[in-house]
Amino acid sequence: QRLTELEAASIPAVGSGNRMVVHLALATGDIDVQCAELRRWFEQPGYEILGGASRARDAASFRAEVSSALAAARLAVFPVGRLYGWQPADGDAKSFMALQLEEAINCSALDRIVWIPKGLDRIEEPQQRLIDDIRKTYPGHGFEVLEVPLQQLVNHLKSRGKKAVA
Repeated sequence: QRLTELEAASIPAVGSGNRMVVHLALATGDIDVQCAELRRWFEQPGYEILGGASRARDAASFRAEVSSALAAARLAVFPVGRLYGWQPADGDAKSFMALQLEEAINCSALDRIVWIPKGLDRIEEPQQRLIDDIRKTYPGHGFEVLEVPLQQLVNHLKSRGKKAVA
């Protein structure tokens, strides 16, 4: 679903000159369209978006990059699709999404949302294991895990108001 400009503009405004920084995690290609919509939704009021791309090819460099972005952010959104996705070139068997989630687990001062688009089908086996782990483990570490369509995620962010995005 495409978000309208009016919906994007309804994000609570950034207060008193503070620039909102959002970490939008690097996701797999199967949800590129939804991630682009979510990125536009955050960019409309001028929020700074970190993540979503990386030049790092080994796990250590990628973890350092993600850790730095998370330290600068006030909200992190992790879109999880049906594909397991790329893995570091250094032989680490974990996907880039799994590595990002691991880095975020210790960022308790950061609002963290894992978004799994509702209705995913034909989920790759290793991704299904990751999703099962997310459902079981991450809520106990302060993550919100939302399995909803994009529009419901947007509505959830709107309802959280300034706590979520300011």
